[in-house]
Amino acid sequence: MNIYYSEHFKNCYNSLPVPIQKKANKAFFILMDDFWNPTLHTKKLKGLAFQGKELWSINIDPNYRIRFFIENNGENYYLIDTGPLNPALMQ
Repeated sequence: MNIYYSEHFKNCYNSLPVPIQKKANKAFFILMDDFWNPTLHTKKLKGLAFQGKELWSINIDPNYRIRFFIENNGENYYLIDTGPLNPALMQ
């Protein structure tokens, strides 16, 4: 599996509080090992797409998530966005 990061994702990740970044890093490793690990709460985002690709999300914790799409039969994961479920948490 290959993971790629969009510039937008990098900017969003760098804006996260450091404890959340650490949790995100842990979530990346879990995702690479087990896409359906229950701690990630992996789900397809119905009705949302990015450049025609179906979007998925995993939870970093109950308040933050990562959004991504998959290509090449699950070989390539493109992380496009991360942040709080509630934007007020970024203040």
